[in-house]
Amino acid sequence: MALLLKRQGIARIRPLLGGLGAWRERGYPLASAENSPKAERPPRG
Repeated sequence: MALLLKRQGIARIRPLLGGLGAWRERGYPLASAENSPKAERPPRG
């Protein structure tokens, strides 16, 4: 996923060892795509 986002022009992205599960275990914040600004969403297709 990080590589896909980089290819779409997002510069400040890093993969997280353990993925989303590790993120949740650490108690980091989460947001759904519906709550994110449209400018930050990668284009579909």
